[in-house]
Amino acid sequence: NEKDPLLPPKLRKESKLAFIANESRPSKLQKDILKAFESLESLGIVVVDEEIHCNQTGYSLDIVIGIKNSQKEMAVEIDGPSHFMNCSPNGATTLKRRQIGSLGDRPLLSIPYWEWDELSYRSNRQNQQT
Repeated sequence: NEKDPLLPPKLRKESKLAFIANESRPSKLQKDILKAFESLESLGIVVVDEEIHCNQTGYSLDIVIGIKNSQKEMAVEIDGPSHFMNCSPNGATTLKRRQIGSLGDRPLLSIPYWEWDELSYRSNRQNQQT
């Protein structure tokens, strides 16, 4: 199918094997965001899994969250500085977002590092003022 956004089958298989072979190490940023999602359980948001591989592509998904008592899930990607060039997603990040998003089994939420940094800065300032 020419409109299939995923790679041709042979290249897809080789890519998946290469992705799965890479061992991922969560960054401090990713750990901080994971803790934030874990703190939202009382609001019905639960962490389903972390550092998993997408079955179709082999891409690593940083966090998968869900809603309590629901089958709905969302993949969360924590995008640090290496994912960008001048605040624009680099080619690898753009491709990953496109391919994960095209699968349709769960939406993808991307959290750029500077947005998290801004939220953390504001939160710290509010805590200091109270």
